[in-house]
Amino acid sequence: MIELSTENLERLRGQTDEVGDRVVAAIFEHHDLDSVNEVFRSLLTNSASPDALPPEAKEYFRGGEGLPADADRERIARAQEVFTKYGPTLFMTLFCKSLPECYSCWRGAEVLFRTGRMIDDAPDFRNYSRRLMETAQFVLDVLVEGGLETDGRGLASIRKVRLIHASIRRYLLAQGWDRATYGLPINQEDEAGTLMSFSITVLQGLEALGVRLEIDEKEAFVYTWALVGRLLGISADILPATVAEAGTLQDAILRHQVGPSEAGRVLTRSAIDYRAYLSPGTLFDTYPEALMRYLVSPSTAAAIGITGDPEHEELDRSLLDVYRFFNREIGDAEDHSSLVRGASGLFERHLLEGIFRHFAHVKKIHFYIPPSLRGAWRLET
Repeated sequence: MIELSTENLERLRGQTDEVGDRVVAAIFEHHDLDSVNEVFRSLLTNSASPDALPPEAKEYFRGGEGLPADADRERIARAQEVFTKYGPTLFMTLFCKSLPECYSCWRGAEVLFRTGRMIDDAPDFRNYSRRLMETAQFVLDVLVEGGLETDGRGLASIRKVRLIHASIRRYLLAQGWDRATYGLPINQEDEAGTLMSFSITVLQGLEALGVRLEIDEKEAFVYTWALVGRLLGISADILPATVAEAGTLQDAILRHQVGPSEAGRVLTRSAIDYRAYLSPGTLFDTYPEALMRYLVSPSTAAAIGITGDPEHEELDRSLLDVYRFFNREIGDAEDHSSLVRGASGLFERHLLEGIFRHFAHVKKIHFYIPPSLRGAWRLET
């Protein structure tokens, strides 16, 4: 991994994924606007089939039929086992730690702010739910058992995300993007930082919530996401090979990026409001913000405007204590009894079920979760 100096990180802000950019440029060059819009609409709704895509995109999707020859399938399988076992807690961590940390990076957050992809003033949060669906489906496709094999959904999902990023880049640059202030949209530093939010950030969040993973599980998880980063077009010289390197990369990017911004505050508020929208009643409305405050650093919380609500602090502390206790019990119990699983998964399942119902009934979004995971996670949707 390269030296993570300020100079090198700034240099990365001027670099993007050249392969993705070339494919998108070819699509725009050879097709009218309506056809182009249809391509990316199908990508965003997970309804795209390579056979229905323009020749340039079809060739891209069919290139590289499987994983690289040097891929360590044993470590990939180990990471996917972690996901099967702790998926609901992992998603809660993504929502309450990974997203806020991304929003605290003021330059990277500007992309989401400018495209409106994680903000929503519609009463049913239609735009926010769509973007959250894209992220959730991507994680599921990659981490479900067999997801990165040739017949799995993960490789196609990675290629879709790569083209979506390139199309957003093209759109923002055409709209007069301030490159001097923000660097190129979705540049190599921002992509690496986002990748760490799925990788080491998740491991830190799981640990904070009482999930005890073995060293080899952590290393396998970091390895798998580094492999995904490679397939997304992130430069190999900034991808971590170990948990320690992932932590070093995460720390360097956060030091370089974290700062207050309107974009970060608005994006965070949208996340909190969306979670409250999914909850019936008001009893647990403060819990997502409390969990964010618990999981992120003080500097991150300050940057995105998480201050807490003193009136609910006692309730929030007690909920967090219960949450951590039951997750530790899962790690220690040999039989993983349904009673303990049910108690520990209460909040995570509530989040997932609410989001999935919203996808299906409000936006008619095609979202796929394998029956095996529905059973393992005891989801009712």
